[in-house]
Amino acid sequence: GIQSVLTLYEPLGTDMFVIATAAHGETFIQTFDDADKNADLTFNIDGFIDMNSAASEDITLDSGGSILLDATDDVLTSSNVGIGNTAPGSTLEVTALAANNEATRPCIEISSFSDANDLYTSAGVLKFHKSANDTVNSYGAGSHTATGEVIGRIEAWGVTNDDDGSSDAAILSSYIEFAGDAVADETDAAGKIIFATAANNDDGDPTPRLTIDDSGVVSLGAGSRTIDGVTTLKSNTSLDIDTTSGDLYITKGGISSGFIFQLIDTDNYYHLWNYDATNYFKLLVAANGATTLSTVDS
Repeated sequence: GIQSVLTLYEPLGTDMFVIATAAHGETFIQTFDDADKNADLTFNIDGFIDMNSAASEDITLDSGGSILLDATDDVLTSSNVGIGNTAPGSTLEVTALAANNEATRPCIEISSFSDANDLYTSAGVLKFHKSANDTVNSYGAGSHTATGEVIGRIEAWGVTNDDDGSSDAAILSSYIEFAGDAVADETDAAGKIIFATAANNDDGDPTPRLTIDDSGVVSLGAGSRTIDGVTTLKSNTSLDIDTTSGDLYITKGGISSGFIFQLIDTDNYYHLWNYDATNYFKLLVAANGATTLSTVDS
């Protein structure tokens, strides 16, 4: 039961503020309006802090500065924050039950209401940051981004189906990964973006399917790839366009072997080459439609 109570009343009114302690160590801070409880803040013996508002009223944390969860004594490294979840599995977990529309689904929204400009400085941002330094907000020797170092990830998780109704478990299905593509220098941290998806037999280890590197080169992963349901590029096959000459190369194992479409502007000729470094045929098409086929055998 309640062991001690401190009650503060509004002068000549019924509004009051109550601080109470219980025998098992809980401490309650409560507010009342005309004898009806509006809200309470409970500190229990296990370290839980419970904030409760009566009649579905809002609970507001109002701060002109920052609201901090102190990392002292590994509080943040061993504790999680749950919204709609009393046993969160991550640093911050937002959960909803029986969600079936936009209003009930769990959602993290980053909103910006600004008419200042149309630049990124006026837009919402989801920011990933990683420094190879074990001190918060610190940099220094050795904290730079390394080649291949993962800076951030967006992951999608599904659930396995073991058909026994009890062994199903969460499993990684796909991800978008942001990583360093070279050792950072004094002005840049070169980056790449990797898109990966899981196949039916990868045991929760998605395979990279597409990579955009720091120079803008787009690479497809191993295996056959179909584009727009028509064009299929096999493993170790590349499609290259020379932005200067306009030549188109479809090659396997390098430009020394493959198929080349070549436009020669000065003579209004088109060349089609089947090329394997030494033996090839050449189809020459002139502007007037004249066609010549020749072969070369080393």
